[in-house]
Amino acid sequence: MRRNPPALTGDRENDKATLAALEADGHETAARWGCPADGHASRALDPDLSDEAVIVARITETPTATTCPFARVMRADEWTRELTASVSLSEWTPLVDALGRVPTAADIAALDVLKRAQSASMRSDNEHRQREADARVKEAQRR
Repeated sequence: MRRNPPALTGDRENDKATLAALEADGHETAARWGCPADGHASRALDPDLSDEAVIVARITETPTATTCPFARVMRADEWTRELTASVSLSEWTPLVDALGRVPTAADIAALDVLKRAQSASMRSDNEHRQREADARVKEAQRR
C-alpha cells in the first residue's frame, strides 16, 4: 500500500501508466481489506490492517472497522456526504455557505470529529514522512 503515490507529470503516456498502476494498487488494497465498496467479501484482516483499523477508529472516534474503514464513507448517507464535502469547502467559504444552511448541533459535533480526524491524520502522515527521512539520512551516513 503506497502512502504517497507518484505525481502526474503531464506526459499523457507516462500518466496513463501511473494511473493504471495506482488503480491496480487500489484494487489490490481493497481486496486485502475485503472492501465491500469494491465488491469484496469481508475477511479476517491481516495484522497490519487490523492495527491500521484501530488507529482509524481512534482518530475518527468510531467503532473499529472489520473491513475497509473507508467503505462507510464511500457508501455514506446523504448527510455524511454533505458534511464531508463541507469540511473542505469551509476552508474557503463560511460554513453556512458550504452547507447551504445553518448547521445543527449534530452537524457541529460531526464536523468537530472530522476536523480533529484530519488533524490527526496530517500529524500521522508528517510523523511517517519524518521517520522515512530519518531512515534515509541514517542509510546515507552508513554508506
